Amino acid sequence: MLFWLVIAIFPILVGAAIALRMRFSNSIVEAFAIGIPFGVVSFTSLLFGFDYIFHKINAYAILFSFLIMLFALILLYAEPIATTLFGRKKSRKKTDTATNRFKITNLPKWAWIFAIAITIIIIIIFVAGIGYYGNGIYCIDASCSDTLYHIGIGYSVAFGSYPPSYYFTTGTKNVFPFMSDLYMGMLHRFGLGIVGSILVPDIMLIFSFVWLSMMVVYSISKSTRISVLSTLMFWFGGVGAIKILDFPFIKQITPLFQPAHLFYLPQPHNTIPAFIYSVLKMSEIPTSYWTSIINSMLLAQRDLLLGLPLALIIIYIAYIGFYSDEKLGLKEFVFLGLIVGMLPLANAESVVMAAFLGIFTLFYVLAKKGRLKRLYNLVLVAVPLLIIGSIELLYMDSQKKQPNWSYFVYQNYIMHSSNAILTLLLSIENIIFFWVQVAGIPVILGLLGVYYAKRNSKAFFIPFIALWVFITVYTPQPNPADSNKIFVYVFLMLCLFMAYLVDALWRKNKLGTVIGIVLVALVIINFPLFFTHDVFAFKQPLLTNAELAASSYILNNTPSGAVFVVNDYNAFRNPVSSVARRQTLISIGQYVGGIYKYPPEQMINATEQIIDNQNCAVALRYNVSYAYLENPNSSVLSSFNAAGFKMLFNYSQPSIPQKIYVYKLHC
Repeated sequence: MLFWLVIAIFPILVGAAIALRMRFSNSIVEAFAIGIPFGVVSFTSLLFGFDYIFHKINAYAILFSFLIMLFALILLYAEPIATTLFGRKKSRKKTDTATNRFKITNLPKWAWIFAIAITIIIIIIFVAGIGYYGNGIYCIDASCSDTLYHIGIGYSVAFGSYPPSYYFTTGTKNVFPFMSDLYMGMLHRFGLGIVGSILVPDIMLIFSFVWLSMMVVYSISKSTRISVLSTLMFWFGGVGAIKILDFPFIKQITPLFQPAHLFYLPQPHNTIPAFIYSVLKMSEIPTSYWTSIINSMLLAQRDLLLGLPLALIIIYIAYIGFYSDEKLGLKEFVFLGLIVGMLPLANAESVVMAAFLGIFTLFYVLAKKGRLKRLYNLVLVAVPLLIIGSIELLYMDSQKKQPNWSYFVYQNYIMHSSNAILTLLLSIENIIFFWVQVAGIPVILGLLGVYYAKRNSKAFFIPFIALWVFITVYTPQPNPADSNKIFVYVFLMLCLFMAYLVDALWRKNKLGTVIGIVLVALVIINFPLFFTHDVFAFKQPLLTNAELAASSYILNNTPSGAVFVVNDYNAFRNPVSSVARRQTLISIGQYVGGIYKYPPEQMINATEQIIDNQNCAVALRYNVSYAYLENPNSSVLSSFNAAGFKMLFNYSQPSIPQKIYVYKLHC
């Protein structure tokens, strides 16, 4: 079935055509960069609206979604079509439009070349990161990550009924931003394979994200060299030279100089005095880092792959419309409001960024001349934002299963001590070393580079500084590490201002040029080292042949509303609650338990009662009628057989090794 091609192509063609009608750029390539994420989020938002009306995504939901997008396109092109057909002459307006379009310069040749090269590199990494091999679908660690969790979310919306419910915990509602997962689920529903439905959206959104990152920095800097340097460091930069010291062979020859002891001391070092060790131990914090945006963010975070390009569209239009001398019209500001309004169900972290940028832009407009006109433009943004955003936020609020599913907490490197001075000093130390470890050299040199930037660029950096301070003290996500996703936007700005500094050195003299090249090299030096190992050296199973066979059997031979119990709810992956599209009592425990505090403890106890004791009373209480057993021990199998449970399916894959059984519980 090739209808998936229509699902894949139609929304992005309409989105690109709509973007081309705007005054952002007269480049078809840049129109596609904007149109791809806009088309995806528009189509899925409309689908979900009709999901609410029809209580499922059926043929009418798809048809009406297409028609509304087509109607919006016709409405935008009505004027030029009428002018062409009926010869209406509006010379003054046409001249103004042409002038405005000409002012917003397209990417120059070298920026294009670098954008194409970076796109190809990242696509190769994504394609090499997941695929079919002899024993099933295998992927690198970052690609595997929580992919099955996202597949389960997308399938629960694409195949299920309204309101969508998680497959991996029976009775829990879907509160995760799911637009990118829904798009993936729709591609699979209409014929595209599992790997294809993952990679097709990835490739499109990667192209969009790379191009938009270049468009943002070029629109601010108006310099080819600065835009190329900043984009290069943004995509391939991270902890820089510091993280090299964590490589095993470096640790062996420099045990005293690695910075890891500032964060983690597993045992006393004989070479470190006891007092100094105790102080360092007090400042020990759990932390994280990225070796590049690609490895640590995009491969591992499915919703972020849609949220980041949408956020860059917002940054791009906001800068052009409110911080530059360009003049945008009504439709451009309404377009901006539509994108911001559709963010909540696309990516939560981007909502936080948009809020900070919007609040500062309001104050910036009030402080500038011509504030009434700019306030009017802000109102044009606010109207669709409030309408669409309110609907999406109300939906998310209605889905909450318990209080505190999203809450503010102190970051885990803010120290708590009875001594106020010690608390302050250790917290500052932790914050400094945390960000140096996470983002590396651009954190330091990016701040120095602000000096060389233009005034409006400096003003545009202020909301990102405020965002940086905010996520340093608080986390708007239950998991503090998720704040690193929000920091991506700050990191882009830091790379831009570091590029200003490198450009200043470059123009100074030959020595300055050499220093600038060395600085850029230090920022990106980890990238080839990590990816040589991570992408091409080691892969792990996402879905084995045994799991794929079991999923196929479950899909074709069990009722769609069946509830399963699984014997390993702590597994990193589970096919029942993802590709098999069946609800489980609890599965993929890392993503439904932990800091989120659900499912409740009784779900775990119930699972153990059914698996270990074949307790039919518990199975009936939770409507469990099937069991999925992966590599069970012999006592569990004999107990299931003794209890009269019927074995429906078994599959042995000796090469892994893996044995899978599906039982019908006769309770």
